[in-house]
Amino acid sequence: MNRRALKSSIALFLFVAPLVVCGGCGKKGPPLPPLRLAPSAVTEPAGRRAGQEVELRFGVPTTNLNGPGTPVDLDHIEVYAVTVAPGGITPPNRVLMTKPYVVATIPIKPPPVEGQDTSADKRAAPGERISWIEKLTEATMTPKILALPKPAATAKPAASGTPAATTPGTPVETPAVTAETTPATEAATATIVGEPIPLNFPMLPGTSTGPPIPAAEAGTATTPIAPAAAPGAAPAVAPALTVPTRTYVIRGISRGGHPGLPSVRINVPLLSPVGAPTAVIAQMPAEGVTVVEWTPPVAEPGAAPLTFNVYRQGEQTTPVNATVKEIKTEIRGLEYGKEHCFVVTAVQTHQAVTIESDASAPACLTPVDKFPPAAPKGLRGVAEDGAISLVWETNSEADLAGYVILRGEGGGETLQPITPQPIKDANYRDTGVKPGVRYVYVVVAVDTATPRNTSERSAPEGVTAR
Repeated sequence: MNRRALKSSIALFLFVAPLVVCGGCGKKGPPLPPLRLAPSAVTEPAGRRAGQEVELRFGVPTTNLNGPGTPVDLDHIEVYAVTVAPGGITPPNRVLMTKPYVVATIPIKPPPVEGQDTSADKRAAPGERISWIEKLTEATMTPKILALPKPAATAKPAASGTPAATTPGTPVETPAVTAETTPATEAATATIVGEPIPLNFPMLPGTSTGPPIPAAEAGTATTPIAPAAAPGAAPAVAPALTVPTRTYVIRGISRGGHPGLPSVRINVPLLSPVGAPTAVIAQMPAEGVTVVEWTPPVAEPGAAPLTFNVYRQGEQTTPVNATVKEIKTEIRGLEYGKEHCFVVTAVQTHQAVTIESDASAPACLTPVDKFPPAAPKGLRGVAEDGAISLVWETNSEADLAGYVILRGEGGGETLQPITPQPIKDANYRDTGVKPGVRYVYVVVAVDTATPRNTSERSAPEGVTAR
């Protein structure tokens, strides 16, 4: 083979070989179906019962169950609830998370688009922690009637020793049962009887009771209600309830209508709360210290000891002081000249779940600064040529305005201020002295209040000028 033929063979091989090795490289197949994105579960769901209200708190999901790295697909959040009587068992999630049990629909703001101004959109955004409140009414506290679905045809009785026979298509009547009598083995298949149960909570179209209320983040000191199940779903057979209970589940729904992962269940006992504390008073016995006292309600014999939560009036989400065991508490750092009002609730514990009473009548006070600084200590004087130098210990009050020096001659019966305005430093050089004259000095501290509060005098210090 000559050189030209060899080059042609090599070129042909280099062209054909990749096609042989690759086979179907570059061949287009059918398009992949789009991802059916669904949001993850809400984060840190918790609840609290206060009087005739139940507050649910949770974080809005920020991720999807699938499609990692894609922005969360979340259109709204649904809250489901059902009330079950003592001895009953709540329905499984496949029944509970259906339209008849929806009590709130909370719209969610979509993820922001670069350059888009969303400041006017008041919907909750992914990652925010929000609050939703349901008022307990007679309707919401009434257990729902459930019934079991009709099972398959049952076998007819057969003669002894003869295998049982069945009659296809023969309906079997299943009596309706209430939540109070639903057996544990049958509760997992419970369904709704008759007309759908009406929504129990009044809602504006497409929303809950209005825009979601952001919750205070300092609120670790809330009254938590322990969830009754692991995240994702209720247990196959839930434990029977010993008191009337309202159960909540929260779930996000994507813009395409795909449901996300359900939250844990939040079980709220519907026992009547204990009465509210009475005779609440607030007073300021010392500077910067406000004492709130109250009379506790009467608890039933054998009930768990009461604790108390103290709130600012109108801010009954996060207590100022929580889980107070005594019938009084101290609150520090109130602003002077401004009215502060406080309410107190009594807290009971039932099966590891806390229930708060209604709030007491408010107790209000407007703190007035009538508390003078402490008398300065350690005053010492040293005579110099033509002057007397004074020094003393510094006061520690936060509202200290300064010091005033008073001076007298001879016995020091009459003292007059020699500093027209308070001085900041804890020292002073008096140059208005006469040689050979004995002077007596005292120092007082004054604060920034209007009118100013003046301390007691320091111990006197006598010095003879030279």
